[in-house]
Amino acid sequence: VAEVPLLFETGWDGSFDYTMLITAPAEVRRRRVSGKLTESEFQRRHEQQMPEDEKIGRADFVCRNTGSRQELRDAVQEAFATIIAAAAEREKGTASGR
Repeated sequence: VAEVPLLFETGWDGSFDYTMLITAPAEVRRRRVSGKLTESEFQRRHEQQMPEDEKIGRADFVCRNTGSRQELRDAVQEAFATIIAAAAEREKGTASGR
């Protein structure tokens, strides 16, 4: 597992078996960083990123971070469970092919 803030923008998404995007609407993200960034700094960073719809289309898993921390935690755990199950199936297929 690796956290790569600009995964799609850097082209590193091809280096991973699966990608997960944690996303929230721009106004939610703006509010969350309001004490850390000025409005102009937020806008500058936002404009440098790939459009959210494009990232959503490229990600294997999308978790929308608009609810509680527990809701996000549950969504991430569900995605991880799916990834682990797929890896186990792949491993089983590899082991039986030897």
